[in-house]
Amino acid sequence: MSQLTLCLKAHYDVDFESPRHFPLLADDLSNFPPSYIVTAEKDCFRDDGKLLGHRLRESGVKSRLDHYQRLPHCFHMFPALDVAHEMMARVVEGVRFVLENQHEQRLTNVLQPKDSTGPWSLSCLLHCLVEIRILYIG
Repeated sequence: MSQLTLCLKAHYDVDFESPRHFPLLADDLSNFPPSYIVTAEKDCFRDDGKLLGHRLRESGVKSRLDHYQRLPHCFHMFPALDVAHEMMARVVEGVRFVLENQHEQRLTNVLQPKDSTGPWSLSCLLHCLVEIRILYIG
């Protein structure tokens, strides 16, 4: 077992045989939701992300993959890097891509506030995501 696998087993409740935790283990990905994937060259999950993007496209699932050369996992957590800000802006676009490609009914159900008669606007949701990024990532 790799050091990464041992570390994951020690810190997370992960079933390494389950497609629920590792979608690449699934035989059929055609029912997978639209996806936005970010990979970095020095990321231990880089190959998994690239392969997932490829398999999703092969299965007819709308997906978008952004790859960053010469960068490690979690590079976006370093605000001194200009590319970290670029990546966060692209994540907002990635979220927009995913939401725009959801089925209309599912999107309405997800965005329906409990105390309102209409769905939240996409711009409101994206604004909330940006605020979360500012508060928690810096």
